[in-house]
Amino acid sequence: MKMWCLQILLFIIFSSLCCVTSAAEIIHVFGYEETEAKVSCSYDEGYESYEKYLCKNYCSSDDVLITTTEAHKNRYSISDDTNKQVFTATISNLNQNDAGKYWCGVTRSGKDYYPAEVELKVEKVFPQKTSTVISTITVEQLKSQATHIPSKHINDVTLTNMMVYIVSTVVLLLLLLLAFVLVTVYKCKVKGLYHTQNARAFKLT
Repeated sequence: MKMWCLQILLFIIFSSLCCVTSAAEIIHVFGYEETEAKVSCSYDEGYESYEKYLCKNYCSSDDVLITTTEAHKNRYSISDDTNKQVFTATISNLNQNDAGKYWCGVTRSGKDYYPAEVELKVEKVFPQKTSTVISTITVEQLKSQATHIPSKHINDVTLTNMMVYIVSTVVLLLLLLLAFVLVTVYKCKVKGLYHTQNARAFKLT
């Protein structure tokens, strides 16, 4: 009699485990620590009005994390799009303990319906200080480049202005020298003409 009861108990346990491990598909979900992960599960037509839930491990009553009758619970939330026949569970503020196996479940009379098995992988993120240092270095480099480029441009402009000034000065001096030469030549011609006229007048007298 005891053996028969033990066989019945083992059969019940085996049957309950089989119903959990017979999911239609496996969904792989990836997330980083301190962020959130969304698990979207599609279900068959006809289950639109049924309660849906997300559970972990063997999906005992203690393993159920969130149901559509609760909507929000601790770090978990869930919504059901009955038009698309997809319900989505969200796990917020991920940590390494969240990694592992989950199940998408639908509550029904008798054995529950499990449309999908979920494998969640959680990766670590870089420390916040590292990203802050990288951002600071980048900003400082940008500032350095921003101040360096205008100073070079200013030096080029100053050199150009100086060259224009020198060339203009040289041209002006050459023009003044040419004017002086022309005036001197003109005066010499006028003076020579004057002496010639005086010499002719002296001879006539």
